[in-house]
Amino acid sequence: STLRGLGVDGLMGLVGSLISVVYDFAWHAAVFIVLAVICYVLWEIAQQRKRTWLQEGRRFIEYVGLGGRTAIPVYWENAGKDLTQASKRGSPDFFDDLYPVPMRDREALQQLINEACGDDAKQFRLLRAVRVESSRLWVRYQSKAAHLEPKEGDAPREFAGRGPPHTAEVLKRIEGADQTLAHTLDADLCEAYLWHGTKPEAAMHITERGFDMALSTIGRFGRGCYFAEDFAKADKYAEAGEGIYTDCYAMLLCRVLLGSQRLVRAKLDTFASPAPSGAGAVDSTLAEPPPPAEASDQAEPREFIVWDTAQVYPEYAIIYERHRPADSSSGSQTEGESVEERSYAASLLSWIVGLGGTGSGVPPYWLNADRPAGSSFHDIVPAEGFRPAIQELMNSTWEQKWTRDRKDSRGEKIAPGDPHGDMPIGVNVLKVWRVEDSGMWEAYTETRRRIRDSRGGCASAMMGSVRSEAALPRHVRRRCDPGLNEVYLFHGSHPRAVTSIAEDGFDLDLSGSSTSAAYGRGAYFSECSSKADEYSKDQEDGYYKGYYAMLLCRVILGKVQVLAEFDTEACSRLGEGQAFDSTLGDREAVANTYREFVVPSAAQIYPEYAIIYERVYRRPRVRGLRNFPSVAADEDDDDDDDEEDASTQASSTK
Repeated sequence: STLRGLGVDGLMGLVGSLISVVYDFAWHAAVFIVLAVICYVLWEIAQQRKRTWLQEGRRFIEYVGLGGRTAIPVYWENAGKDLTQASKRGSPDFFDDLYPVPMRDREALQQLINEACGDDAKQFRLLRAVRVESSRLWVRYQSKAAHLEPKEGDAPREFAGRGPPHTAEVLKRIEGADQTLAHTLDADLCEAYLWHGTKPEAAMHITERGFDMALSTIGRFGRGCYFAEDFAKADKYAEAGEGIYTDCYAMLLCRVLLGSQRLVRAKLDTFASPAPSGAGAVDSTLAEPPPPAEASDQAEPREFIVWDTAQVYPEYAIIYERHRPADSSSGSQTEGESVEERSYAASLLSWIVGLGGTGSGVPPYWLNADRPAGSSFHDIVPAEGFRPAIQELMNSTWEQKWTRDRKDSRGEKIAPGDPHGDMPIGVNVLKVWRVEDSGMWEAYTETRRRIRDSRGGCASAMMGSVRSEAALPRHVRRRCDPGLNEVYLFHGSHPRAVTSIAEDGFDLDLSGSSTSAAYGRGAYFSECSSKADEYSKDQEDGYYKGYYAMLLCRVILGKVQVLAEFDTEACSRLGEGQAFDSTLGDREAVANTYREFVVPSAAQIYPEYAIIYERVYRRPRVRGLRNFPSVAADEDDDDDDDEEDASTQASSTK
């Protein structure tokens, strides 16, 4: 009735009003949505700008804090990164690395050690050197340098006493125009390269976290971090390490900001404490004894002491060993080898009856040879005199061929023809230790006696000559019993595993199952250093990062089964009460690769020598790695490669 009362005209007017209201609402809603989107976009732009401004602001503050000192040494692997962003761990510019020093620079470091040694009665041999590249420590060091910069109107700083430490002059002369080892020093801050002696484990802590003043002790000139320009002086503070670092010492070559120095002439002044502010403020102490009374006398070494650890950057960590001048000739036989030659005839009867050496039952050249029979001992003895023989052995048994166990730096098999030079051309032996363990030796000699009693003669013409045995010096070959096929063989490993094996012997529980190894369960060995190197791994961190390890073991092969084809059940025919004592997998005859030797018992193995070495490539590398585009190399997956792949399915003991 209402609609009838409105009539047609009124109804049309009502509809028009409703349409107008809806239209106005939609228009305002659209305008609101557009404005909201515009506001959101503007807000996002503002937030992005805010983040950028904050980032730039932080970068500027960092830059000011560094005093504009944003340079990273050009010879560092991390050169070119933004130091203002490098202190934040999540930043792509952050770095915290240890890089092995290349051989050329290591020779320069050895020369620096020689020339910086003020004691002619001492000699030192560099074993290992790494460069510390830590953005956190470097930022802290550069910030301190900016703080120590002379203010306007300040008198220029000069080195106190006899002048600047002579390490800088020696480095400059050694390096010449090249700058691959040391960075330019800031004379305005009395910056210098100085030595700090310590023990290997402490040196590792310092390279990771920097110096810790809380761990420093009160020395002759009070509490502080002590440094020397004389390597022999710093060596007095060095201590021998343990395990793989037995008879090895550590030295840090540090950049030190000496700043304003306080000169102390006394030989003892425990109150030579810092004056960090006010009149007479100093940044370090120079302990320089008075000149000698006689002109012919040598001046006593100087010491440099700082109290702020930010003034020190530990750039190089060095592992070295001490030598007497009489021991420095390389390649000559040691006294132990002479003893062995003289004792050979006397000990031959002992070998025949199975004692293996002197009356104590151990080899006559061992350090423990004079111990009474039945003595218990475990020692890891540096065998520096044997290192030239090991180097020659590894050189003569190295072959430029590889199996699929040889991987390139991407973890893939080497492409045909080795286009990137991933196959090393040889090795450089750095350190050799001899393992002297009475328990392992007793088990080894007992096994030798048992095999001799059960087998009699075991010589096999099918086995042929073992290269690692034939390449050894005559007096070393005499140690082994050819009637039992006792030989020296290589076993690829890595530094930490070497320590474990030297302590406890081989653990065949880690050797894998019989279905995962080409010749079944057992410990695998090679007569060629190049084959053993395929299984060797470098240590991923620490002083031996980028360096490799290998064992030269005495192995009793006994009666050998020679196999040309793979046989994962070969291990079932080995051992006491079985037909054979070891397996020789002769893949050289079939695939022109390598021969491998497998023994089933740890008692048939004596890991006598532990070797630390580096690989030598056609082109220099950092930690054995190269940088190249991620391009798939042409790979030949023919049957021969499949054979090689199967032939190198070794146990995890490898």
